Amino acid sequence: MLLDIDRTLNVPLADQIAAQISRLVIEGDLPPSSVLPSTRELARRLGVDRGTVARAFSRLAASGYLALDQGRRVQVRASSLPGTHPLQESLASRTAHTDTLVATPPNGHFDLRSLSPDPRLLPAKALQKAMCQVLKPANEGIEPANPRGDPCYLEMLSRRMRRHGIESTPETLIATNGAQQAFDLLLRVLLKPGMSVAVETPGYASLLALLRLHEAKVIGIPMGDKGMDLEVLRRVLETNSLCAVFTMPCFQNPTGVTTGREHRRALLQLCTTHDVPLVEDGFLEDMQYFGQAAPPIKALDTQHRVIYVGTFSKLLWPRLRLGWVAASPELTERLAYLRQTTEMGGQQIAQQAIATLQKDGTLDRYTRRAHREYRRRMIGLLRACRLHLGPQDVKFRVPTGGFTVWAESSLPSVLETTLVARLQQAGVLVQAGLPCHVAPPQYACFRLSIARCDATAVDQALSRTAQIVNSLRKEAPGC
Repeated sequence: MLLDIDRTLNVPLADQIAAQISRLVIEGDLPPSSVLPSTRELARRLGVDRGTVARAFSRLAASGYLALDQGRRVQVRASSLPGTHPLQESLASRTAHTDTLVATPPNGHFDLRSLSPDPRLLPAKALQKAMCQVLKPANEGIEPANPRGDPCYLEMLSRRMRRHGIESTPETLIATNGAQQAFDLLLRVLLKPGMSVAVETPGYASLLALLRLHEAKVIGIPMGDKGMDLEVLRRVLETNSLCAVFTMPCFQNPTGVTTGREHRRALLQLCTTHDVPLVEDGFLEDMQYFGQAAPPIKALDTQHRVIYVGTFSKLLWPRLRLGWVAASPELTERLAYLRQTTEMGGQQIAQQAIATLQKDGTLDRYTRRAHREYRRRMIGLLRACRLHLGPQDVKFRVPTGGFTVWAESSLPSVLETTLVARLQQAGVLVQAGLPCHVAPPQYACFRLSIARCDATAVDQALSRTAQIVNSLRKEAPGC
C-alpha cells in the first residue's frame, strides 16, 4: 500500500491519509478483507505520529470503508459499504458507493442519500391486491416464462413509450430486472475487445461500477449546465473506437441536469454520424416539476440509433426489479436470447401486477400524487441550499425535476471522505461525489436527494451540513 502525503498542503495529514486509502478501496487496489498495517507501522512508514493514523482509520471506519475489530486489526470491509448495491457487495473493492439500494438509516438521521422512493407514498395495498390477483390458481400459467417478459407488461410498456412520443411495439421491447440488468445485458452484447465506452462525468455511480466489472475502458465526458460537453465528445468519437455512449438526459444522476431539445438533437446527430449506439437512461422522466419537458432522445430517433433503458425502481419499489429496454427488433432479439440462456425469464409475476396497476389507473394516480409531494420537497431543499450552503461557497445546480441536487464545495477533493464521514456522525447522510467521477475531481462534491427526506427535515439537515463545511474550511485555511 503506497501512500504519499504532502506536508506543503494546507490539508490535515489524517485527511490526506483517509482520502488516499478510500481511493485505493474504490479502485480495487485494496480488495475486500485486506488487512492494513497497524497504526504504529503505518505511522513509521509515513513519518507521522500514531494519533494521525488512528484519526484517519476512525474516519474511514465511520464512512464504511474499514472495519476495526477488538484486537485492533484494521481491514477493508468485505461488504455493506454505505449505499452499496447487493450486486456490488461481492465486488466491494471494484465498486463505488452507490445509491440504488441503501439500508434504513438509524433513528435521528436525515437521509439525503437514498434514491429509493418514500414507502409512505407507495400504493402498497393496491400492489398487494394486484399480486394476489395474479397469484390466484385460475390465473397461474404453466407455460415457461417468456424471455422478453410478460406480454401484458410489454404491451403496457409499449403504450407508455408511445405516450412519450416513442414509436414502440412489444417486439421492440424486452423486460429486465431493473435498469442495472439492462446495462449489463447491453454491455455483454455491445462491448468488444479494444473498444471504449463514453459516459458522463460526474455520472451514475452504479453504471461506473458495472463498467469496472466488465473491465471496460471508460472515457469520461464532462457534464456542464446544459448536459455533456459535445465538443469533447466529438473529439473522443473522432479518435476512439466506441461501442456506446451512455447518457441520462432527464434529471441526470447525480447532477440533476436536464438537457434541452437542441442539445439532444446534436448528441443524436454526433452518434449517428460516427455510427455509435446511444444508450439513453430514462431514470425519472415523469418527474418534471418546473418548465416543459423535452421529448426523449429516442423519440427523435429514426434510425434505431438510440437504445432506451427505463425502470420503475425509482418510482416504485426497487425490490420489484422492473425495468426494460426499447431498441430495434434485432437488438432486443439478441438480448432476449442472452437473457434466456442466463436466467430463463424474470420477475413476471411482478410484471403482471404492475400491468394491472397501470390498467386500472392506480399507477398514474400514484405518479401524480408522488409528483406533487416530491415537487414540494425539492422546493424546500433548494430553499435550504440557498439559505445554508450559499454562504459557505457551496455551488449547487437547480434541477427541473427528479430527486437530486448536486453540490460542489470549495474544499479540495482530499477532504471529501472526511466531509462525508463527519456529516454521517452528525446524522446527515449524503452520497459522496468521488464514486460518480471517472477521474478524481478537484473539489469535494456530494449529492443530495429528496426521496426519503421530508421537507420539514431538510432545513435542519442543511444547517448541520453548512456547519461542518465551515469547520473543515477553518481547519484547512487557504483551501
